[in-house]
Amino acid sequence: MWHTSTINKILRNEKYIGDALLQKTYTTDFLNKTRVKNNGIVPQYYVENNHEAIIPKEIFLRVQEELVRRRVVKTSANGKKRSYSCNHCFAQLVICGECGEMFRRIHWNNRGVKSIVWRCISRLESTGLECHARTINELVLQDAVVKAINQMLGDKSSYQAQLQLNIASVIRSSQATSVENIDEKLMALHPESPEQRSLRRDCR
Repeated sequence: MWHTSTINKILRNEKYIGDALLQKTYTTDFLNKTRVKNNGIVPQYYVENNHEAIIPKEIFLRVQEELVRRRVVKTSANGKKRSYSCNHCFAQLVICGECGEMFRRIHWNNRGVKSIVWRCISRLESTGLECHARTINELVLQDAVVKAINQMLGDKSSYQAQLQLNIASVIRSSQATSVENIDEKLMALHPESPEQRSLRRDCR
C-alpha cells in the first residue's frame, strides 16, 4: 500500500516527462553527507528534454492544474476556504441552495436510529450563515442522482440533436471565416502597399 505522500511526489515529479530540476536538495555537512531540501538557499536549474519521457507532457500539465484546483475547491460566503476531499463520490458536489455552503456526510443517530445523512455545513459549524436546509438521507440522495443520470441517458435524442446543431453551427462559422475572407476584411480595414501584398503571397 502506497502512502499519500509517495503518490504526491510521483504526480509532481518532472522526470516522468523527460525534464529534470537540479539541486532539489543540497549538502549542509560534507563530512556526514547530510542533505536537506532546497528552499531557495542555493540556485536551482530546470533542464528540459534531459532524458526520454515516460508520459506526455500534456497529461503531466493537466495533472498539475488539477492539483492546484483541488487545493481550494470552494470559498464560502464567509470567506472560509474548503479543501478537496476524496472520501466520497458526492464530496464537494452537493451545494446548499439556501446559503451556498457544501453538504457534509455525517453518521446520524436520531433517537437510537443510526443512518448516514448529508447536512449543510452551516448547520454543523459556526459559519455566520443562517440556514434551514433539510437533512438528506444518503439513500435518498443516491436514488435522486441515479434517476437524473438515467433520465439523461434515456433521452439521448434531445441532447444529441442539440449537439449536432452546435457542430453544424461551428462548421458554418469556420467556413464563413476562411483565410480568404479574413484577408478581404483586413484589406477593407487596412489597405496594404504593393510590397506588403507581395511579401504576404511569398509567405503562403
